Amino acid sequence: FVSAIRQKGQQVHHDFLFWAFYERGGARALRQEEWKIVQQPYHTAPRLYNLQDDPREMKDIIKEKGSGKLVKALFARLLKLQVETGDTLDLRKAYPKLAAGS
Repeated sequence: FVSAIRQKGQQVHHDFLFWAFYERGGARALRQEEWKIVQQPYHTAPRLYNLQDDPREMKDIIKEKGSGKLVKALFARLLKLQVETGDTLDLRKAYPKLAAGS
Protein backbone atom coordinates (compact mmCIF):
# COMPACT_ATOMS: atom_id res chain seq x y z
CA PHE A 1 0.00 0.00 0.00
CA VAL A 2 2.70 2.49 0.97
CA SER A 3 4.72 1.67 -2.15
CA ALA A 4 1.65 2.39 -4.30
CA ILE A 5 1.16 5.76 -2.60
CA ARG A 6 4.81 6.63 -3.10
CA GLN A 7 4.53 5.34 -6.68
CA LYS A 8 7.20 2.72 -6.13
CA GLY A 9 6.39 -0.69 -7.49
CA GLN A 10 3.06 -1.73 -8.84
CA GLN A 11 -0.19 -1.90 -6.97
CA VAL A 12 -1.92 -5.24 -7.28
CA HIS A 13 -5.07 -5.09 -9.40
CA HIS A 14 -8.12 -6.80 -7.91
CA ASP A 15 -11.33 -7.68 -9.73
CA PHE A 16 -13.36 -7.01 -6.60
CA LEU A 17 -13.79 -4.70 -3.64
CA PHE A 18 -14.90 -6.05 -0.25
CA TRP A 19 -15.70 -3.96 2.77
CA ALA A 20 -17.08 -4.34 6.27
CA PHE A 21 -18.62 -1.76 8.57
CA TYR A 22 -19.28 -2.52 12.22
CA GLU A 23 -21.40 0.43 13.26
CA ARG A 24 -25.23 0.55 13.01
CA GLY A 25 -25.71 -3.19 13.15
CA GLY A 26 -22.90 -4.04 10.77
CA ALA A 27 -22.68 -4.20 7.00
CA ARG A 28 -20.80 -6.19 4.42
CA ALA A 29 -20.56 -5.54 0.71
CA LEU A 30 -18.82 -6.94 -2.33
CA ARG A 31 -18.37 -5.22 -5.65
CA GLN A 32 -17.32 -7.37 -8.57
CA GLU A 33 -17.43 -5.96 -12.08
CA GLU A 34 -20.79 -4.20 -12.43
CA TRP A 35 -22.39 -6.12 -9.55
CA LYS A 36 -22.67 -5.13 -5.91
CA ILE A 37 -24.17 -7.27 -3.17
CA VAL A 38 -24.87 -5.51 0.12
CA GLN A 39 -25.85 -6.91 3.51
CA GLN A 40 -26.89 -4.19 5.94
CA PRO A 41 -27.82 -4.33 8.73
CA TYR A 42 -27.21 -7.84 9.99
CA HIS A 43 -30.15 -10.24 9.52
CA THR A 44 -31.83 -8.17 6.82
CA ALA A 45 -32.15 -9.48 3.29
CA PRO A 46 -29.10 -8.85 1.11
CA ARG A 47 -29.56 -6.47 -1.81
CA LEU A 48 -28.14 -6.75 -5.33
CA TYR A 49 -27.43 -3.88 -7.68
CA ASN A 50 -26.17 -3.61 -11.24
CA LEU A 51 -23.98 -0.51 -10.93
CA GLN A 52 -23.59 -0.14 -14.67
CA ASP A 53 -27.36 0.26 -15.12
CA ASP A 54 -28.09 1.70 -11.67
CA PRO A 55 -25.09 3.63 -10.29
CA ARG A 56 -27.20 5.27 -7.58
CA GLU A 57 -28.33 1.88 -6.21
CA MET A 58 -32.02 2.66 -6.45
CA LYS A 59 -33.30 -0.71 -7.72
CA ASP A 60 -32.61 -3.89 -5.77
CA ILE A 61 -32.69 -6.72 -8.32
CA ILE A 62 -31.98 -9.66 -6.01
CA LYS A 63 -35.43 -11.18 -6.58
CA GLU A 64 -35.48 -10.74 -10.33
CA LYS A 65 -35.79 -13.85 -12.42
CA GLY A 66 -32.41 -15.32 -13.28
CA SER A 67 -30.44 -13.59 -10.51
CA GLY A 68 -30.17 -16.67 -8.26
CA LYS A 69 -26.89 -18.07 -9.65
CA LEU A 70 -25.23 -14.66 -9.57
CA VAL A 71 -26.38 -14.00 -6.00
CA LYS A 72 -25.07 -17.40 -4.82
CA ALA A 73 -21.72 -16.82 -6.56
CA LEU A 74 -21.29 -13.33 -5.12
CA PHE A 75 -22.32 -14.47 -1.65
CA ALA A 76 -19.87 -17.40 -1.81
CA ARG A 77 -17.09 -14.95 -2.71
CA LEU A 78 -18.18 -12.67 0.12
CA LEU A 79 -17.90 -15.58 2.57
CA LYS A 80 -14.47 -16.52 1.21
CA LEU A 81 -13.24 -12.94 1.59
CA GLN A 82 -14.52 -12.85 5.16
CA VAL A 83 -12.28 -15.82 5.97
CA GLU A 84 -9.30 -14.31 4.14
CA THR A 85 -9.62 -11.00 5.99
CA GLY A 86 -10.42 -12.42 9.43
CA ASP A 87 -13.96 -11.02 9.48
CA THR A 88 -15.81 -12.93 12.21
CA LEU A 89 -19.42 -11.92 11.51
CA ASP A 90 -21.24 -15.21 10.89
CA LEU A 91 -23.12 -14.62 7.65
CA ARG A 92 -23.50 -18.39 7.14
CA LYS A 93 -25.70 -18.57 10.20
CA ALA A 94 -27.72 -15.49 9.22
CA TYR A 95 -28.26 -16.65 5.61
CA PRO A 96 -28.18 -20.47 5.57
CA LYS A 97 -29.92 -20.75 2.19
CA LEU A 98 -27.41 -18.48 0.48
CA ALA A 99 -24.49 -20.13 2.26
CA ALA A 100 -25.55 -23.67 1.32
CA GLY A 101 -22.88 -25.24 -0.82
CA SER A 102 -20.34 -22.48 -0.15
